[in-house]
Amino acid sequence: MSTSGGLYRVLGISRSASKDTIREAYLRLAKQLHPDVNKAAGAPQEFQKVRDAYEVLSDEQKRKTYDRQLGADGSHARSESAGPQGASSSSWAMYDRMRRAQARQGKPGSPEAEAMWRARQQAEQDLRARAQAQMQNQFNRGRYQQSIMESLFRFFPLVVPVWMVLMLIGLNRRSKSGGTGQPADMVTHDASGRAYVKD
Repeated sequence: MSTSGGLYRVLGISRSASKDTIREAYLRLAKQLHPDVNKAAGAPQEFQKVRDAYEVLSDEQKRKTYDRQLGADGSHARSESAGPQGASSSSWAMYDRMRRAQARQGKPGSPEAEAMWRARQQAEQDLRARAQAQMQNQFNRGRYQQSIMESLFRFFPLVVPVWMVLMLIGLNRRSKSGGTGQPADMVTHDASGRAYVKD
């Protein structure tokens, strides 16, 4: 099998490999090099190289772009790295530097990644705006409740005496009306059986 190309060499596949072959090679290497499984000192870096290679080669657009950069005859690939086995190359180092610089600057590479990045930025802005509005609403709600309680406490000294005066007036009227206060003494009946209340 011809293993030309830096990212192809990282996964140990040929440039004509199918999407399934790329996936199988990635899964095989990921099982070997994953930092949870492989405790070697360089395992995380090697795993990152495999993951980056799979990210580029599994996406058709990124793969076509990479193949164009690599050259149709694979002549650029002769100086490429051997991938997980070591020996860094100028192509892999350039790709890695470019990817890291874009990550630091927050600038994605492809149009799809740029759209995702913009959507993520917009979602973060929306989330911040909602959180700020929610915090403002909570503050306003708290201030509103506080102002209601202050108003009640301001009028409480006026309302209690008025309520007590009204209650005493009502009790006084009840005691004056009805003379004896017994309902049977207050109701009279005439000869035809109609009931009347005494004043």
